[in-house]
Amino acid sequence: MFTNLPLSVLQSVLVSALLLVSGFQHAQAGRGDGQLANNAPYSRLSAPPTIDAQRYIGVTIFNFETDPRVDDERIEHSADSGCNAVEITINWDQVYPSINSAPNWSVVDSHVQTAQRLGLKIALRVFVGREASRLGGFWNLHETMQAADSARRVTDQGNIQFTFSSKPVIDRVNAFVLETTTRYHYLQQQGQLLFLSVVSSPALESEYSPVYDPYTGSKYVVPFDYSRYELDAFRQYLQARFSLSQLNQRWGTDFSQWSRVMPPANEPANPYASTVGTRGEDWYVFRHRQLKAFIDRINTTVKGVDPNIIVVNQHGCVWDRISGLRATFAFKNLGQAVDGLKFNDGPDYNHRFSMDIVRSNLRPGAFLINAIDGMFHNSVSLDKYYQQVAQCFEHGAKMITLANFGGKDARPKLAELIAMVVNNGLLNQPVPTVQTAMVNGKNVGYKLSEILRNYTIAQERWSSFYNQNGNKPVRIELDEDLLRNEPPIINALPVLSQTLVDQSATVGKPFSYSIGSAFTDSDGSIASVEVSGLPLGLQWNSTTGKVSGTPTRQESSLVTLLARDNVGATASGSFRITVTDPTSTNRPPIAPILTNPMGQVGVALTYTLPQFSDPEGQPLRHRLVGEVPGLTFVPATYVLSGTPTNAGVYSLTYTATDPAEAISSTLFQVTIREATPPVKRTGNFEGYLDKFNCEGDIFGWVWDRNLPNTPMPIEVFDGNKLIGTFVADVNRPDLVAAKKGNGAHGYQFIIPGSIKDDRPHVISMRIENSDYYLKGSPTTITCPSSTAQVNDPANQPPVAVPIPIQYAYVNVPYTYTIPDFPHEEGQTLVYALTGGVLGLNYNQATRTFNGTPSTIGTYTMSLIVSDGIGGYTPTLVTVVVTAAPANRPPVVVTAPTNQTAQVGQPFSYQLPSNLFADPEGNTVVVAVSGLPTGLNYTPNNRTISGTPTTAGKFALVCSGTDPAGATTSVSFSLTISLPETVTVTGNFEGYLDKVECGTIRGWVWDRNQPNSVVTLEFYTGNTIWGSAEANIYRVDLKTAGKGNGVHAYSFDVPTILKDGISRVINARVKNSSYILKESGKTLVCQPGSRLSAEPDQNLVVNVLGNPITHDAIDLEITGANGQSMRLMVTDVNGRLVHERVVEKAGQIEKQTLPVGKAPAGLLLVRVQRGLTSVIVKIIKP
Repeated sequence: MFTNLPLSVLQSVLVSALLLVSGFQHAQAGRGDGQLANNAPYSRLSAPPTIDAQRYIGVTIFNFETDPRVDDERIEHSADSGCNAVEITINWDQVYPSINSAPNWSVVDSHVQTAQRLGLKIALRVFVGREASRLGGFWNLHETMQAADSARRVTDQGNIQFTFSSKPVIDRVNAFVLETTTRYHYLQQQGQLLFLSVVSSPALESEYSPVYDPYTGSKYVVPFDYSRYELDAFRQYLQARFSLSQLNQRWGTDFSQWSRVMPPANEPANPYASTVGTRGEDWYVFRHRQLKAFIDRINTTVKGVDPNIIVVNQHGCVWDRISGLRATFAFKNLGQAVDGLKFNDGPDYNHRFSMDIVRSNLRPGAFLINAIDGMFHNSVSLDKYYQQVAQCFEHGAKMITLANFGGKDARPKLAELIAMVVNNGLLNQPVPTVQTAMVNGKNVGYKLSEILRNYTIAQERWSSFYNQNGNKPVRIELDEDLLRNEPPIINALPVLSQTLVDQSATVGKPFSYSIGSAFTDSDGSIASVEVSGLPLGLQWNSTTGKVSGTPTRQESSLVTLLARDNVGATASGSFRITVTDPTSTNRPPIAPILTNPMGQVGVALTYTLPQFSDPEGQPLRHRLVGEVPGLTFVPATYVLSGTPTNAGVYSLTYTATDPAEAISSTLFQVTIREATPPVKRTGNFEGYLDKFNCEGDIFGWVWDRNLPNTPMPIEVFDGNKLIGTFVADVNRPDLVAAKKGNGAHGYQFIIPGSIKDDRPHVISMRIENSDYYLKGSPTTITCPSSTAQVNDPANQPPVAVPIPIQYAYVNVPYTYTIPDFPHEEGQTLVYALTGGVLGLNYNQATRTFNGTPSTIGTYTMSLIVSDGIGGYTPTLVTVVVTAAPANRPPVVVTAPTNQTAQVGQPFSYQLPSNLFADPEGNTVVVAVSGLPTGLNYTPNNRTISGTPTTAGKFALVCSGTDPAGATTSVSFSLTISLPETVTVTGNFEGYLDKVECGTIRGWVWDRNQPNSVVTLEFYTGNTIWGSAEANIYRVDLKTAGKGNGVHAYSFDVPTILKDGISRVINARVKNSSYILKESGKTLVCQPGSRLSAEPDQNLVVNVLGNPITHDAIDLEITGANGQSMRLMVTDVNGRLVHERVVEKAGQIEKQTLPVGKAPAGLLLVRVQRGLTSVIVKIIKP
């Protein structure tokens, strides 16, 4: 590369070399740097070039295309739209894809020729980064910038950046810049070159990258550069200014050796912290010096070709938050040897402020360019783009570049924007000489140290002065105090004064490489030069400066020279010796590319080294030479792992040997950061150590009012001994009710067995890394040893059962039993409760709450269910106690049906058992009025009975009264007729199936009238006990072809028959001679007897979830096995919501009743089994 340069180029190279005599030394600026231009490392060779007053606007061509026609057409479109300039990017990796490839200038030349043909002025931007897949041997892994979290991209796609601390790479960059400048010098000579700039970051700026953008994944902010070269240069920078003890005192550190000195560690939550404090400021100033040295060297090379070429720096920004990571806050010093600055404003930036701050700190008449980003063209209005152009021109910009407008969808807005600029005459106006006035006799200013601490300070001060100045341009001066106050050099570092060249040697043949005095020291002497990594059979003679000997095996080794001066400062250099064996066809193993892992003291680290490869495919023996305290290398797995114990940077040699004893090696570094000291946690804390239960836990809560939804980490102490830690993140409904954030601030700390020893223990709880102790701390706990459980590692704890929130009324009796928790081992479980409800008692043996709540509130208790062998299951029990609602009168659930009777015939009618329901669940007393002569009402069985003597239609009124005296009435009619004389005929068929003390059941129909209802009566001898209509639908009758199937009957046995007397019951079609088949069944019912088919068991109804959580009620019913049930849901006004009949209930009958259409509030569920019914109240939210 660069071997066939023309004479003019070689002459320029000579000029540059003379300017840089005695070597390119980074980061060695003196105290005065940053104040006077003539103190800069690279002063101007002549007066600054003259910059005219013409304004320019043009698109930026990124030149990523390999077909020149693509960007040529974009240039033509911009010219047609009204642009008068274009910025063309020259990408190093496209001109030279690899270090040995011939240059390809054809694409750039085509763009330049297109711009010339269109009469556009040309700006050249030289990008000296490279696409990762085209690294091409120009630099290696360790010369790539590395993020503070060890991230860097070397094999994926995307742009990468070299470290500013590698002289060989910068030499290559400088040569390419020189070649580029020389090639396009004719544009300057023809008056067509606007400016030239050199950029290196992935974002095509001249700065450190402030972000890492992985090829897959999201971009994130992180500091650069933490590469090996940069860290070594930083240590050398510090060694030149401090002794190690002085540095430790300055930083408040305790580094034991220089190799362990590190810049601030990365804080992912706050990556900007790397420039905070004295240590961070020193790191910022060093990075600034590295960047400035690169900028000055490259720009001096350009000026060496022609001092009249206008050179500008390009920075993303010089005042926003990430400018500290860019190292561009001190842009005034970075721009001492250049003619202008290009910077990129986001659409929402304050462009007037941005222009004022840049213009105020560069020389008068500087070439200022602001870039407009078309990436946002879909979301940014045309007017907003135009305002950026107009405001920048008004405040002194000479040029506006338009980037990322290349897409077809962005072209309409691009054309409209350029048209607005042209039509409003902005390009016809000269660059103004901006006049600024002092406010109150002074200019506004800010210091570099201030903006590092608070990036908004400059804009805040500018805004105040801008408003006071009548919204006119303001001069805002930057005081680069950290550069002015930079500690002076007290010891010049050793310098590698000659180039170390890679060597080749042969097995069995003498080898000699004379290095001589490779290092020099300007203010002392070189005390020693140590050499490491020599191939077997070679030795280093420090007196003669020679490596010599006879190699004994085939290998490739990286040899490192370490020079130390008389005060201990060091410098190093490396070269490779490759030993071959001509008598063998065997080739040495090929080394892999290694990354430099980074760890932290006390934090586990695992790093898997990639394997060497053998050209002959033979197995290799891997070895790692050197050590990192706390880490161990396992050759079988190639894994270096452990927990680092000491901070520092450790150089390790990784080797591989093949069966023929050919060996190769490579170096890498492991950087171990100091352990991060815990940050004292502060906040607006509130928390309690509430209660404890020796069979369970310590129960309480804690939160930070400033972080209402963030759980707090807690430390538990027995005296001064830490016995446990946890995070208070248990969600408690009572904390939600008390507005303690999201309520997830509770804790249930299982009391450890170690303090269950019949002795007092002083327990306290503290928010981790804070001074806040929970209220109630300390508290003394004395737990019996009997509560300590033997821990069985194989034991499975009890399985938690969901416990819904319970609801109770104040001053109303309440009971609740905690459900059983399953446990596969079958041990007896202990249900230990911590906390309680005022007025309720908890019986641990029965798991039952009982009592009368006395105080309104939400009560959350801790329930720890244990199995006695170390299995603990925590859960919560919450009871919400509210005021009892005002008494409401009973509601009608099932209204009585209209009845008929006959004079002289016995009559009996039992009112429905669920005639009334009380919303509060109290007992309702039922009374009946309006009875005709001969009939009476019996309250205890709700039966109207007797023999009526008078015909007529009577209105009977049923009233239900609750204990508070509230009454509700409902009426029905009783029609009493004279004895009928009409004879009923038909083709009847029917059966008297069941005669029981509860009901008499069967079916009957008329074949002549298959869908008509038949009335029948029940009698013994001449006594008629009552009548019923066969109007109940049975599917078996329908299936059997009995008309429409509505021919079944069910007659409630009247109380008059429940007297212990045996009777024969018959049934016949009323007023006919047809007697139902199987009539003549015997009935004997004792007083107060229940249904004969109803076993003597309690009817129990459990609601699964109350309040309900969806539009249905889930029930679990026991006590009705094999029997029929009727289920009804009504609201508090007695309106029926849903009704269902269960013909045959299971042992545990589960039913889901839909209530989606019912309004929110109280619902009543009635479950009736024969004469037994249960009513439960349901809350629908």
